Amino acid sequence: MKPREPDRRARREQNRAAKVAKDRELTELYAQAQKAEADGKAAVAKVYYQMVVSRGDGELKQRAATRLASLGQPSRLP
Repeated sequence: MKPREPDRRARREQNRAAKVAKDRELTELYAQAQKAEADGKAAVAKVYYQMVVSRGDGELKQRAATRLASLGQPSRLP
C-alpha cells in the first residue's frame, strides 16, 4: 500500500503556512517595538521585545533579546 502522499503534502503545506504566519506576526511585533522605542516609550518597547523573545526563534529572537538588554531588561534565552 502506498503512503498517503496527498495527506503528507497537505500537512507540509499547513506547516509552511503556519510558519509564515508566525514569522509575519513576530516581524510585526518587532516593528511595533522599534516604533515604541523611537517614540520614547521604552516600557512599551520592552513588552513587545519580550513577546518576540518568548514566541520567536533564530535571529529575530536574538535581536529582540539584544534590544531588551540595551533597554536594561536582561532576557532569559535558553
